[in-house]
Amino acid sequence: MSPATDDKNTIFGSKIQELSTHLRTKVLDPAEQEKRDIIEAAKATAADIVKKAENEAITILKNAQNKAKESENNLQSNLRVASHKAIDTLKIALEKEVLNQLVAQPVKETLSNSTLVIEMVKEAIALLAKDVAGELTLSETVLKQAKDEVSALLSHGLTLSNETLPAGFKIAMKGSDLSYDFTEETVVELLEGFLQKELRKYLFA
Repeated sequence: MSPATDDKNTIFGSKIQELSTHLRTKVLDPAEQEKRDIIEAAKATAADIVKKAENEAITILKNAQNKAKESENNLQSNLRVASHKAIDTLKIALEKEVLNQLVAQPVKETLSNSTLVIEMVKEAIALLAKDVAGELTLSETVLKQAKDEVSALLSHGLTLSNETLPAGFKIAMKGSDLSYDFTEETVVELLEGFLQKELRKYLFA
């Protein structure tokens, strides 16, 4: 091989080397860096997506838990209200039953006793006046069971009303709005009013 050929080979090899260096530094290395940058960006984007998804999932879960808790609180509140209403209803029913047993039933039985009613009317006449100008109203039971006693009462100036009562009696003064009211309804109302306040303290306290 001649020296000229060697020089050509050397020049050619040098050009190849320069081209290789150029390709590596200007093309391959930047491409490699760009690839790494793309990969890193993709990783960052993926991590960001995962993080956002996790945060959204946490938010959804918290919202669901809050709604569930709110629903539970509403349910508990409604149950408490319903319980209070049921208890109040029970107390009112119990109050009526107690008053019925303690007052209404005994009063009805007592004021349906003909002998007792006649004695009470006599006492009322004695308190009002010996001769009373008034109208006497009695129950059918007393009128049937104590005819003679009723007739004796009328000798004191009383007249007998055409109306009747379930139990008890009433003397209405003639020419006046005043009356001696000892009917079942009035006596029950009076006694219940007396007992109700103390009974409610016990039931509703």
